[in-house]
Amino acid sequence: MFSSVFFAFSAILFLFEPRVSMATEPVCSKFSYEEKLLEKMIRTEIKVETMQNEIKKTEETVLHTLVNIEKTATENQNKFEDLRNNITGEIVTKFEELQKKEENFEIKFEELKNNFKTEMKNEINILAETKKKLLQPTVAFHAHNVKDLILDRTHEILVFESVITNEGSGYNNSTGVFTASIEGVYLFTVHVCAYNGKYSTIGLVLDGTFVAKSINYNSHSYSCGSVSAIVKLETERQVWVACTSGHTNRHVLHVENVYIMNSFSGVLISK
Repeated sequence: MFSSVFFAFSAILFLFEPRVSMATEPVCSKFSYEEKLLEKMIRTEIKVETMQNEIKKTEETVLHTLVNIEKTATENQNKFEDLRNNITGEIVTKFEELQKKEENFEIKFEELKNNFKTEMKNEINILAETKKKLLQPTVAFHAHNVKDLILDRTHEILVFESVITNEGSGYNNSTGVFTASIEGVYLFTVHVCAYNGKYSTIGLVLDGTFVAKSINYNSHSYSCGSVSAIVKLETERQVWVACTSGHTNRHVLHVENVYIMNSFSGVLISK
């Protein structure tokens, strides 16, 4: 900058310096080269200043742009952080919800499993009881053909000699008495026929006590009567058929034909 001022000042002194001119011949200035050089330098200086101004403006623009970029980057970073925090919060919330649902599912599954176990246990018990009942010993008998014909003595036992069925061997066809070998509920049935003009008075006896009675009579033809009872027997308790009221006119029809048959039967129906 100092050199530029120096050259400008030198140029001004040169312009005002007294010159001797020849009238007869034109003379070129000895400073023509310096003047042109000075002029060129001045123009260059001006261009440099202009370029510096432009560079300064460019720097300011670039600086402003960088500031804006940094500001935008900061805003984007903040937005990214907010988005990441929101996503993280949502993921945590969803995970907690899924975890809670899983816990509820495990509780429900455990309840169902326990209920299933209980139901299966009950079903197994029911099947076991059913199997036990199905596998329980069969007790059943059926006999006919009464030995004694005249019912002249009260409490006289009627003996049915012919045995068709005797599962469990509870009926004795020599004594006419059934003895329970298994505790349970039994069904007993007695069917007795009488001559015409005669009575049959019989009853079902449990250990000496009548639990059912029957009487039948017909003056013109054979007549039959039946009696039955359901009783619960303990082991070794006994049941038989006996005369309820003895008399000489009370007979049991002994002759069995295609129309009539005296019988005594019993069966275990529940243990």
